Amino acid sequence: MVCTVLAPDDRVNFLDLLRPPEGAVLTHAVGTTFALDLLSSLQVPLAISGGSSTDLSDHIAVLAALRTTIDKIDIFHQCGQIIVPARPIRIMSLLEPAVHAITPGHGHAFRPQVWLARYERDEEIHLRLLVLTRDLTQDTGWDVVVALDGFVARHPFAVNRPLARLIQHLATSTVVPLAADRRQRLVDLSEELRYAVWEVPSDFDELGFHSLGIPGVRPSADFSGDRLVVVSPALDARGLHRLTADITGALAIVSTQTALDGLEPGQLSDDATCFVPRAAADIPPSGDRPTAGNSISGLHANLFGVERGSQVSLFVGSTTATHAAFAGDIGFLVQLHGRA
Repeated sequence: MVCTVLAPDDRVNFLDLLRPPEGAVLTHAVGTTFALDLLSSLQVPLAISGGSSTDLSDHIAVLAALRTTIDKIDIFHQCGQIIVPARPIRIMSLLEPAVHAITPGHGHAFRPQVWLARYERDEEIHLRLLVLTRDLTQDTGWDVVVALDGFVARHPFAVNRPLARLIQHLATSTVVPLAADRRQRLVDLSEELRYAVWEVPSDFDELGFHSLGIPGVRPSADFSGDRLVVVSPALDARGLHRLTADITGALAIVSTQTALDGLEPGQLSDDATCFVPRAAADIPPSGDRPTAGNSISGLHANLFGVERGSQVSLFVGSTTATHAAFAGDIGFLVQLHGRA
């Protein structure tokens, strides 16, 4: 289980988190992203096929991974947000059955950053949920991810309803209708998720899920408290008001200089403290894992931390501190609750 900022001295590889547990076989993987880089998406079959390498130059390994996993993968993205490399690899065409565009309509955007993998081992079902804060691209910005392992119990739990509704929504919201077998598999997965039991990461007592922008699902995230920290690459006055309306004490904001400069004078309270990450941070080599320039640049992490007395809630996911994020965009947050 992981709940960590991908910092220079404590990094986690997203693809490592998708690899099946020892002795387990992947039966279904569902991913959601706003922008989809096709080159990055080729690494997903390599990871979930259980191979030790994610080297895209090994076309034979990529082809083998695609052939064995593509029928088990569904990736959903915002319509029109596919990134094609300057020199496309021919085998990218094999991704087509697994890639699905979504247009929420009414000017809204599809922004959840979620990966859900279902594995089977000795007739037992193992679930892994990854809640990220950036797209499936080759970006090298600061990021945060929550990874949860779970299993299927014999009775449903109300905490799972927002997650199940998100997966159910995917089954019927694509621009091009899904093939019947893929649609039914998503419906079955959404039903199974209602029975999931998740291992809560250490230092926390409980967790919750929040789907935003899904028809028929009312947002339930409670940001009231004594103090608040907002980590978000995008800000606007109405989004900050949504987050701070019920905060009685100090506010700290970590964002980009561009986003902070876009706020009008007086839109932040006098007791707000603002921070801007360094433009680039050198990072040490990570074993034999190749790195892109050994630097982290840009901010993609979205995290809201609310302190209430001796308790704290952390909200991690795709939702930024903007009005659009709370007013119709489809998004997803995981909430971790524990002692401050």
